Amino acid sequence: MSKSKELACAYGYFDARSREYVITRPDTPTPWFNYLGDGRYGGIISNAAGGFSFDRDPKNRRVSRYRYNAIPMDQPGRYLYIRDMETGRFWSPTWQPTPAVKLSSYECRHGAGYTHIASSHSGVAVNLVYFVPPASKDESCPCELWVFNIRNTGKKTRRLRTFSYVEFSFRDALGDQLNLDWCQHILEATYQDGIITSKTRFAPTTNFFASSVRPAGYDTDREQFVGRWRDLSNPEVVEKGKPSNVQAPRGNNIGSLCHNVTLAPGQEKEIVFIMGVTDQPD
Repeated sequence: MSKSKELACAYGYFDARSREYVITRPDTPTPWFNYLGDGRYGGIISNAAGGFSFDRDPKNRRVSRYRYNAIPMDQPGRYLYIRDMETGRFWSPTWQPTPAVKLSSYECRHGAGYTHIASSHSGVAVNLVYFVPPASKDESCPCELWVFNIRNTGKKTRRLRTFSYVEFSFRDALGDQLNLDWCQHILEATYQDGIITSKTRFAPTTNFFASSVRPAGYDTDREQFVGRWRDLSNPEVVEKGKPSNVQAPRGNNIGSLCHNVTLAPGQEKEIVFIMGVTDQPD
């Protein structure tokens, strides 16, 4: 066995040279998690981008939601959907939450404090890197970054539309899971200047989601995004290819930004998403 491929199994191996665990197929027996963080802001992320984030305290300072013992398992997470605007077909480069779509290639590398997922499908190659950057000097804006690179590997121009997806949590993680009436009636989401925020009327603590490229549209309400009698594998907004541009006054707040991406053969583009929390929203 190569010295760079240690502890190999049917699902991956440890790369001794890069000090990364490499997962070579997405359908692991259980979610295989990695830790993100800088000592203050942190979270967990699976090989299919499931997981949650928090600021200092995972119980009382939760940023994003995760449903334990869920079916399908390992949801929700830090997702991206890619839709071909000519055919209407869509998929997720992280496999979840569209596992019925078979990716042409897939690899997840869990490193120390970061996760890199690379995949390809239908002539489109994607690299996604999730990590927590060093905190600002005043530590006023703890956050994480999703660096999304998309490249056209085919011979014709591709007209695509991407949709991000993350579910915000009420800051009390236990209350978010148990006291649905209360939590869903005090959370509200707004959109302004490319930034989605989710907060309550009773505290300044604000979750936020934004991107380096100005979006073409947005969604902040889970039910509006997913649609009736659907789930994250076939959300109505993605299926129709049109964001609702609705600000949620209550309910299940999400961060979904829509971007138009046109790629000539061989062309590559990058979008950086930022998610975090602040007690100084102004």
